[in-house]
Amino acid sequence: MGVSRWLFALLLCQATLTTPTDVRFLRHSGRREGFADSMGPGGGGGGGGGGPPQPSLGVPLNASANPADLLFEDEPDPRLDIEERLVVRGTEVVLECIVPEDAKVVEGDDSVEGEVRWYHDGALVEGDLRVSIMWTGRLVMSHAVSADSGLWWCRRSGRPAPKLRLIVTIPPERPYLKYGGAQLAAGARLTTREGNSITLHCVVEGGNPAPSITWILGGEDITASSQIHSQWEDSEGVFNTKSNLTVARVGKDLHNNTVACVVRHPSLPVAVSVPLRLNIEYSPDFRLRRWPSWGTPVREGASVSLLCSVDANPPSDPTWVKETEGGTTEVASSEGWLNLTRVTGEDRAWYKCATVHTFGHFASHSVFINVLPAGELLVSPPREVEVGLGEAVQIPCTNPASRVPTAVCWTKILQGGRAAGVSSQNSLLLRKTTYSDGGRYRCVASDATKTIESDDVDVIVTGAPMVAAVNSTVLSIAGRPTALSAHVCGRPLPLTLTWLPPPHIQPINPGDTKDRVTAHNLTTSETPGCHYAVLTIAGVKPHDEGNWVIVGVNDRGATAALIRLNVTAAAHSVAASSGARAQIPSHLPTPRLTLFVSVSVVSYATTTAILGRAWVWL
Repeated sequence: MGVSRWLFALLLCQATLTTPTDVRFLRHSGRREGFADSMGPGGGGGGGGGGPPQPSLGVPLNASANPADLLFEDEPDPRLDIEERLVVRGTEVVLECIVPEDAKVVEGDDSVEGEVRWYHDGALVEGDLRVSIMWTGRLVMSHAVSADSGLWWCRRSGRPAPKLRLIVTIPPERPYLKYGGAQLAAGARLTTREGNSITLHCVVEGGNPAPSITWILGGEDITASSQIHSQWEDSEGVFNTKSNLTVARVGKDLHNNTVACVVRHPSLPVAVSVPLRLNIEYSPDFRLRRWPSWGTPVREGASVSLLCSVDANPPSDPTWVKETEGGTTEVASSEGWLNLTRVTGEDRAWYKCATVHTFGHFASHSVFINVLPAGELLVSPPREVEVGLGEAVQIPCTNPASRVPTAVCWTKILQGGRAAGVSSQNSLLLRKTTYSDGGRYRCVASDATKTIESDDVDVIVTGAPMVAAVNSTVLSIAGRPTALSAHVCGRPLPLTLTWLPPPHIQPINPGDTKDRVTAHNLTTSETPGCHYAVLTIAGVKPHDEGNWVIVGVNDRGATAALIRLNVTAAAHSVAASSGARAQIPSHLPTPRLTLFVSVSVVSYATTTAILGRAWVWL
């Protein structure tokens, strides 16, 4: 009895977790006509003998009629309390006879004690070569057939077990695609022209129930644009299904994309996909580029390069032609490149790119190369250039009327008169300008006859302040002096700086002294428009520890930086290292003595050892 309770609990749990399917139109051997008569006294399953017939999940019981005509619309749907099991035709099926302990003997049942009887759609099941009933009550079908679909239940000693709905599915044949009435091979490639309309058919022969079909194009589900039709084949008891998909106008964006018909069926362990690669043919599309860039004057002796890229399917090779009074003349080019070295007045003309394609002859728009007479080599960059922070600026070295130089060198003048090379292009290009890009620049241009150096060019960067801590964390010993410093950039002036010591409610401006704290005036740095701001604390105390904030403000905005000050107790031992010195900017306030030290601190209250390295302002 203990085992029966366990099996019954397992069955109830399985029935609770089983989700009813929406499978419809299955063919099996039951007949609607005379169905109740075939049950007879005691033939009904469940809790009593006889009674009204139980419909089978809206499934037709007549093998020869249209399944759509056999739905029981006026009877309750039994799917809510009957377990369903899907099996594939031809596979082995095992049914266990598990009777609840509280099941009562069916009235009129003449079974002997221990006898097990099985019923299928109300008819008593007799064992044969395919169906066997074991002494334990287990029913084994060596292979399932379509006629096995329906309601199954058993009785043990006249007491009924819960019903089970067996649904025998028939796997469909492998699906395939059709186009223009012809079947396409697996992995085929469909070639069509841009702007055409295509209609694809996904065909699935056989299968019960009818399969579901979805369409995927370029990774997107487009099933909503398709139609599906399933036709019942009475002689085979299966459905033949076809889904149609129409793309009204194919564009070249679909070239090399994949359209796939995806078939799903209860008898298939995984979905079956039938892919088709699209080969969209389209007319040429031209893209022209030029070096030097469009709009740059071209003088005699300079070089010009034109590049033509052709996007077409099938691919098409580009050629360059020169327009003359008598028509057009093809000029020498290679792989879309037209290179004119040391141009002369004869090269002054209209040019265009042409190609011969499967669809005909095509050409791009015409471009004009205007060759100006050669002049003197002139360098005349602007004396001053103002650019906003984060913006881009392009500064030409030579005059537009100048002869094209053979070499250009841009340098930046650093402190002490040193020069650093920054560019070898005719124009100095600064992208996403920062304050460090500000300063003095100079260019040198050369040709075959001379070399000319330009005057200095002052690049002024303007924008909101940028405030950065020199050290984000400063470690100091209690009772010793220390300094906090920040690098500040910003134009235009005036630039206002404010220090906010913890708890950030008593601001200190440069030049002010409050208690032991002094904010020093700004000192210049190597970067134009940038300065160092320094704040010194005489005799650091433990309550000075915390976050110190410096805020910079001008008419373009405001920025702040945070410096963490950590204060430690006096060290028991201090070992000075003579191998390194603190790297302090020469313009910052100089403390009495600067040492690079190793500090060992021991707090007896917490018995915690802290070992570290720090800059100590003594």
